[in-house]
Amino acid sequence: MKVCGKAEPYIGHDVTPHRGSGEQAKGAAKASLVSNCDPANPPQGLWTTRFEECPSFTMEWEASLNNAHVGTVTALVVNERKLDQNSGNITERINVTIVDVPPTIPAFTLDAAKIDCEPSGNCGNTNVGGWQGGAAWVPGDHHSVTSDASYLWGPTLTGPNTTNPQVMKLGVAVALQGNPKIPGKTVQSTPAVFMDVAGGDLEHGGASDQIRCDNTKIVNKVPTIGCVFHNYVPTYTSNAAKYPQASSHAWLIQHKLANHPGSKADAKPLYFLPDGELSGNRTVICPDKWAANNGDTSALNGPTDRPNCDEFAFNATYNSGGMPSLAGGLNPVKSGDACVQTLAKKAGHRRAPVQHRRPRADVEGGLRTVRDLRAGQQRFDGRIRRLQREPATAGPGPVLAEHQHARGVLQRQRGREVHHDREQPIAPPHV
Repeated sequence: MKVCGKAEPYIGHDVTPHRGSGEQAKGAAKASLVSNCDPANPPQGLWTTRFEECPSFTMEWEASLNNAHVGTVTALVVNERKLDQNSGNITERINVTIVDVPPTIPAFTLDAAKIDCEPSGNCGNTNVGGWQGGAAWVPGDHHSVTSDASYLWGPTLTGPNTTNPQVMKLGVAVALQGNPKIPGKTVQSTPAVFMDVAGGDLEHGGASDQIRCDNTKIVNKVPTIGCVFHNYVPTYTSNAAKYPQASSHAWLIQHKLANHPGSKADAKPLYFLPDGELSGNRTVICPDKWAANNGDTSALNGPTDRPNCDEFAFNATYNSGGMPSLAGGLNPVKSGDACVQTLAKKAGHRRAPVQHRRPRADVEGGLRTVRDLRAGQQRFDGRIRRLQREPATAGPGPVLAEHQHARGVLQRQRGREVHHDREQPIAPPHV
């Protein structure tokens, strides 16, 4: 008898999951490894964040004898996988619920899961536990089983390395060997396999849950090892209550300009630029002493206050206007004079500022600036292990609408963005 296994992403209506019962189900029940992942009510397809995933698959093992169909065993598999931003440790929990064992197959068993990691030899200390809950079923039995696994990535499995930095995309395949039991019949079986890479192409064939590990310096930190689901595009959410004027400036630029920099809704991410080019971008948009020479002194809070010049999109991105096109810049300008230009000023004792027509982003030193947002973004980049040209979106958190105003409606004039002197409210920032 021949058994052919296959796996397809679970799309919600191809199988009906059953909740197990009895002692076997109790033995298999465990707290979820991944937050917001419920194997009894799984998400459709590939659910992924930067460090966690909860993909679901429909698995089938089709049995045939002399080319005649005998029956097909169907299962719902939920694979919880968790990465570590500060090490090469990868942990996994495989949840299997048998959906159907047909009457033509008296019994069905599962062998222990096998995990294969590519490039070969780059995952060490692989430990796959046995099934918890009893991996044997008969027709009408729908109980669930789980198996925990762990493995380790590291550059030659030695740890962080400053002289031999590595960035590696992995391919992980999980194989489940199913065994229909028919008395007197010898089984030749191929397993059902799900993987995160198509066609063995680690560089270009990765699914949304492909793992990337590295031992490099992240932002301005010392080299460390860590792993991420690199195809997931994270979102940096600023604290709009703490940084109201900077957040409202970013919100205005995102919503009123045609290129919508950093907007998640418009699928216009910011592409990360490491430390090396930051000063050059800054010099183009906010040259030294520009704010001091061009700022509105009436906007200052007192004699010790100083004006600041800031930019959005951040200078640590390829979206910065200061990044030349020959270096990969996406929105190059010759100077900050070509930019939308605003001024933030404290409105009495209110916490939020008012935006006035002014050349360039001129912000009181006493106010929280776009530079403060960038500092938060740098911490964010470090936490998510963001490497060169990796995308991320940005969005301010909620702010009360009555605290946000802008003097000006953007209009195209002689190839530049300018403002009319007309006050209008800005809708509250949201993600």
